[in-house]
Amino acid sequence: MIFVDFDDVLFNTRKFKRDYLKVFLRHNVSREIFEKTYYADFAKEKSSALRCYDPWRQIERIAKETDIDKEKLKKDLFNFLHSASDYIFPDVKNFLEKLSKKNLILVSYGIGKFQKEKIKNSGIVDYFQKIYVTKKMKGEVIKNYLQKTKTKNKTEKIYFLDDRAEQIENVKKIVPKVETIFIYRLEGRFKNCSSECCDYAAKNLKEVEKIILNLKF
Repeated sequence: MIFVDFDDVLFNTRKFKRDYLKVFLRHNVSREIFEKTYYADFAKEKSSALRCYDPWRQIERIAKETDIDKEKLKKDLFNFLHSASDYIFPDVKNFLEKLSKKNLILVSYGIGKFQKEKIKNSGIVDYFQKIYVTKKMKGEVIKNYLQKTKTKNKTEKIYFLDDRAEQIENVKKIVPKVETIFIYRLEGRFKNCSSECCDYAAKNLKEVEKIILNLKF
């Protein structure tokens, strides 16, 4: 069983965010206002060490400072999300095609509607038997899934791929039997993870293949 993160593991979020900004610039939203409202909207969840971005709340903040057409901007953002497949890393489909769908679970952190649209338009949905978009830390999500499915094969290896140290640490704490793989792509935004909470580290999915290749699906 393999639980996989979306942003920065399968999806080039850095490149996506750069082009995402351009949508706002086309609506005469300055970079200054974009960044001010973007970061101001990052509110820490009570149960999480991470922060969640909500584009719709950001637009409301921008509207208080500018005369933008909110509905037109929202429409253009949805149109932009239709190009999400352009941001999937080149090694992703080859990696997913080598694995069985019944053993692949996507667990993504983010705001529901926005994140679900990104994933839906990414072109990789059919590779996964289950997709979770959550504002919770992923340890609880994985624990609940494993308890619910009650996997009969007690010796089956379970892997978790993520680029965030906080998520890896949380999964390792809550479900210790899960083998964690820290992904530190060159294009990624996060590079550090302590050896105490990650069992492996890989800079791309080709390296992940070498780690899990002995799994029998």
